[in-house]
Amino acid sequence: MLFRSRTVQKKFACILKKCGIRRVKFHILRHTMASKWASSNFDIKGLSEILGHSSVNITLSLYVHSSVETKRKHMNELFAA
Repeated sequence: MLFRSRTVQKKFACILKKCGIRRVKFHILRHTMASKWASSNFDIKGLSEILGHSSVNITLSLYVHSSVETKRKHMNELFAA
């Protein structure tokens, strides 16, 4: 089954409205998935391929955002050693 991107975006907006969630762009799900993937220590190269990027650097610079909690955890691990 083929979906048009505008159709998916409109459906997403309707679902957000019904749930009382502020409107965000559908594309945010791509960023969220990439960040969750990276924070779970999964293979970044695989993520880059799934997202269709020509380089892992594109994935890391545009899509992967580490959380404050992740940064804090890594700093604590570094100084605990």
